Amino acid sequence: MLDLYKNIKKYRLERGYTQTELADLTGYTDRSSIAKIESGDVDLPQSKIMLFAKALDVPPGVLMGDSGIDYSRTIDFESYGLRPVRKKMLPVIGEVACGLPEEAVEIPIDIVEGEEYDADYALKAKGDSMTGAEIYDGDIILIKTMSMVNNGEIAAVRIDGATTLKYVYWYPEKNQLVLQAANPAYPPLSYEGEALRDAEILGKAVKLQRNI
Repeated sequence: MLDLYKNIKKYRLERGYTQTELADLTGYTDRSSIAKIESGDVDLPQSKIMLFAKALDVPPGVLMGDSGIDYSRTIDFESYGLRPVRKKMLPVIGEVACGLPEEAVEIPIDIVEGEEYDADYALKAKGDSMTGAEIYDGDIILIKTMSMVNNGEIAAVRIDGATTLKYVYWYPEKNQLVLQAANPAYPPLSYEGEALRDAEILGKAVKLQRNI
């Protein structure tokens, strides 16, 4: 956890925030609380880590020091530990490219049962760039809407109006977003500087369904 507290200070300084300003953004009463956190004298619960990540505009995994890339691993959808929700029906709003980004057709085409997963909508996979993660053409991917994910998680990402499904890696020190396929035939897609203006994380993949 030591990396977490070092990174809070690192990204605070990079963002140009004072300790008082960061305290205001995260709900603390004064700068002394931030000073204690940055020195590692306070254990932060998960809820507070998420607050700091949001305030510093850094994915929680990066804030906690998880910046390693493992392009070969298969996603374990069962490991996210999402809180159970009652069953619900979700709209499949269109196709998401498992290859180069393509325009997503956001027209309801089907309904998929959400099971006990906290998801907001579903997308139909198109292409073969995520076969290494056992995501195949025609699979239904349940998506939880969120604007940032941890490094190494699979997400739906919109790039200049086109949408793709990839492993996501964000490097704030380089101001770089890398989208990595799970098929070695596809090179990583890298976006930096002005290109990031057209990049938007739509949500995290939380469940796969097949043969709907």
